Amino acid sequence: MITANDDGVAERLRRDWIADAVQAHGMCGDGYVIDKRHFVPAAVGPFANGGNILYVGRCLLPPPPPPAVVVRGERG
Repeated sequence: MITANDDGVAERLRRDWIADAVQAHGMCGDGYVIDKRHFVPAAVGPFANGGNILYVGRCLLPPPPPPAVVVRGERG
């Protein structure tokens, strides 16, 4: 189980996973920043255990605009 701690070995592992995924998918070539980290418990109550950690981030530079599409008309 991965704990909800925001420092230590578990957090470093999660940050490494994020960096690997960003690189593997060719995203944020100029780097990124994580703006928010939030623990979402899987259950509520005295016996609750585990949950998900939600990271919200953004690329340091916006993505380039898509290439222009040139549509040529047909001549009759």
